[in-house]
Amino acid sequence: MIEHRMAQSLCPYCGYKMDCASGVDHNKHPTPRSLSICIMCGGFLKFNDQLSLEKLEDDEFQELPASVQRKLNLVRETVAKVHENKRKELQ
Repeated sequence: MIEHRMAQSLCPYCGYKMDCASGVDHNKHPTPRSLSICIMCGGFLKFNDQLSLEKLEDDEFQELPASVQRKLNLVRETVAKVHENKRKELQ
């Protein structure tokens, strides 16, 4: 997975500052309407025309193909497991 630098953008859910993006199944740079997930809170995101991050609204998520919805949910679950394991390590 290749990380791509981008202008700093804040997660609209949790405020986490992001300045890079990685493709889930490709190594392309993000483009307008590319999908993303916040690595801190797992919020579903999309890139706008200025390549800043915006919330992916529920109705937009529902319009995605089922295969894309499954992939996004799998990545969200993985993010949650990583954070859970980190919390356990700190205990």
